[in-house]
Amino acid sequence: MGAVRGRERRTALHQAYRGALFAADDRSYKGNAIVNNRGFDVALVIIFGLLGYLFRKAKCEPGPLLLGFVLGPLLETNLRRALLISQGDPAVLIERPISAVLFAASAILLVMMVLPAFRKKREEAFQDEEV
Repeated sequence: MGAVRGRERRTALHQAYRGALFAADDRSYKGNAIVNNRGFDVALVIIFGLLGYLFRKAKCEPGPLLLGFVLGPLLETNLRRALLISQGDPAVLIERPISAVLFAASAILLVMMVLPAFRKKREEAFQDEEV
């Protein structure tokens, strides 16, 4: 029975440190150093490995962060292009029905995500005043 608990403990430890250990793996150092032969790239691997570990400990979801890093520059470039074509008129962004629906859906989802936080803060404030 004691051996099973030790194995479970090791498995849990492995899962907790998997993100940081993957980035800190010796093979990733060597592979990164071979590609560009710069120490900065290896330091960048270590920093992002530690950042991934901290995000995992804080229970942050990596998916939205990764989508933001990948799609952010693409979105910015195309937004700039659309505004240049329309000579700076932002109405072109909601001129078509599909874009207007997407903007409205985004606004509704943003309000739905932020509203519970405001309600919670408001309830906490009123509870403090009553006591």
